[in-house]
Amino acid sequence: MLKSELNRYIHDWRTRIFAILIVVIPLLDFIQVLFSQDFADFGDAQYRFNPIVASFLSGSQAEHYGQIIFVWFMPILLLGLCADRTIRDHKEQYDIAQIMRLGKKRYYLVGLMANGILTFVTTGIGLILNYLLALLVFFF
Repeated sequence: MLKSELNRYIHDWRTRIFAILIVVIPLLDFIQVLFSQDFADFGDAQYRFNPIVASFLSGSQAEHYGQIIFVWFMPILLLGLCADRTIRDHKEQYDIAQIMRLGKKRYYLVGLMANGILTFVTTGIGLILNYLLALLVFFF
């Protein structure tokens, strides 16, 4: 049941759009930090960003406007990623058929697991890509 629920999320175009937005925001933050570094780099090593400071999760405010956008809009993005499926299932009464088949407790457990896995993987992909790009570009 969990596999079929995740497949339903993967093949939904709305979920794909919100997943792409969640992955792209940290990458846009990396591009913004990269361009600010290029303009601030005077050839001196003291002006270069450390890879850890240039990454998205550093917590520093050094040109990380994408981080502010990500934190403020994350609830909306996650609701668009996961909650839309639940609303459509209720409108189409798919949830009633699944509750009759699986039971209420198992149905909600599978739904929570699918939503948790999807949000963790989607957010993790964006943040890991940002960190790896920061390590590759700002290492030397």
